[in-house]
Amino acid sequence: MEATAGPLPRLKMEGAENADDIVLAISKYKANHTAEETEQAVHIWHDRYDQMLAASTQENQEILSLRSANMSNGYALCQESQDYESMPQSPDGRAARGAERSDVGHEEQ
Repeated sequence: MEATAGPLPRLKMEGAENADDIVLAISKYKANHTAEETEQAVHIWHDRYDQMLAASTQENQEILSLRSANMSNGYALCQESQDYESMPQSPDGRAARGAERSDVGHEEQ
């Protein structure tokens, strides 16, 4: 990805932030351009990142919605079957161990 977005540097998404570089670039641009040109350049730069943020927020909402639906569906399936050992297990086998724990403390005496 190129280092600039028009006359202004791109906002760094990883590593150390570059706000000082952006402010400096705006100041330099302002020195050689009209207030309207400077405002236009800043608006274009800002709108790019505003769109990226909106898309990222939408993607996160969709992921949370799918996760919630998956959790709900898994819980419903588990409740319907009441057979915990046949339920899909996490990589560490939590479903099977949960079934084994239900017998703990109920040993015959």
